Amino acid sequence: MSSIFKNLRSASNVVYNDKNKFSKLIKNAVDKSNGNENLSAIKQDLITILNLSKDFLSGRYKGVSKKSMIMIIAALIYLVNPMDIVPDMLLGIGFLDDISVFTYLIAKIKSEIDKYDEWSLRNQY
Repeated sequence: MSSIFKNLRSASNVVYNDKNKFSKLIKNAVDKSNGNENLSAIKQDLITILNLSKDFLSGRYKGVSKKSMIMIIAALIYLVNPMDIVPDMLLGIGFLDDISVFTYLIAKIKSEIDKYDEWSLRNQY
């Protein structure tokens, strides 16, 4: 699984340094995940990751490391890519690899996600 993140590191750095690309990536990930029952196993964590990304991009939240943001961006790139390891168009199994990528990501950055959850509860709009 770490090889997926390594392969996407360069593209993730480009997105990290370009607000327009980062914003578009978030929008595409939101669009792909909205109403997608295939992602229900990770739905709540995915929502949290997308909200963290939005708050980071806007400058509202700064409590996440660059390394973790690069991993988040890599996972989002993987999610929106229609031709990943198991193409999403394969009904029933096409999103299993996406779920695996996000499960791996969540395990790696759990403490930062928890920290963001605490921050967002204190700073609700």
